[in-house]
Amino acid sequence: MHSDFKTTGEILETSIFLYQFIWIVIGALLVSGKKLQKRIGVIFLIIYILIGIGFSILSIIWFLSSD
Repeated sequence: MHSDFKTTGEILETSIFLYQFIWIVIGALLVSGKKLQKRIGVIFLIIYILIGIGFSILSIIWFLSSD
């Protein structure tokens, strides 16, 4: 019988893959020689950082409100 539920290991592997893929794309854009690609890499990096900060703030708010 097939289960649609993912195991913890599958979820972890997927999240690690996505994390690595995002950094590969950002890194490739930043080290490229073309000015436009570097600019896009910097924009992606800033967006990535802002999303990370946003999720951190949301998790802190969620943790504090769970009392």
